[in-house]
Amino acid sequence: MMENDIGIFSVSYDEIDRFKELLIGFYETNDSTKIKIFFRKKCLLVNPAYVKKDTMSDKTERSPMTMNV
Repeated sequence: MMENDIGIFSVSYDEIDRFKELLIGFYETNDSTKIKIFFRKKCLLVNPAYVKKDTMSDKTERSPMTMNV
């Protein structure tokens, strides 16, 4: 993500336990829905310039939280 100037992915110290729970749930079920929501809400720090550039090229407004993780 950083290489493409999209942003930074980071799990904060306060969220480590929740991240581990979701990761285990993903491994056990192969359902990525919950962990993707967590990533978008808690871990993705999007570069505002990338969002603006992406929105302009897309011609459809997308929230940084709707990007694929």
